Amino acid sequence: MPRPERRPAPPVPMGFFPTPGGAGFVFITTGSNVGQWVLATSLIPPFGTPEKAICAAPVPNGTAVPLRAGGRMLTVAAYAATFGALTRQVRFFATIETTAGTAHVRLRNMTRNETVTGTDFTTMNLAPTEFNVLLTVGVAVGDLVNGDTYEVQVWITGGGATDVAICENGRLEIVYA
Repeated sequence: MPRPERRPAPPVPMGFFPTPGGAGFVFITTGSNVGQWVLATSLIPPFGTPEKAICAAPVPNGTAVPLRAGGRMLTVAAYAATFGALTRQVRFFATIETTAGTAHVRLRNMTRNETVTGTDFTTMNLAPTEFNVLLTVGVAVGDLVNGDTYEVQVWITGGGATDVAICENGRLEIVYA
């Protein structure tokens, strides 16, 4: 009688350990970089990339007119509002600097023509400075709204004719905590 062919087991995603019945435990990293194991069921939210880059390369602007440093459509609904005892948190990060004067950056909802609440940051630092703020997901003015298009804008006030504000990085991070 021929021996059955041995096939390697399919790869298991890192951080997922199956249990009988197809469920399993998944490791969730929280905002404090501390994780916890959560029993996963068929109701696991569709986890995508937890970081959504909006501006991934340095963008200089030497004018007082806000310049688009990068943009993207945001699908917040792809991330469940809760996962067990954990709650979805969306945070905006921006890294800016200036050669002189004051560098400005903000996250703008282009669909609704409004600035996202709490995302106006300024610095006079000559070295990259990172700012961040926890955002509200909803439908009110200034909230992150599912399906809308957003852009990071950068501009400068003060300084000389050759000075610029630079947006080094702008991103949204989605974590469960």
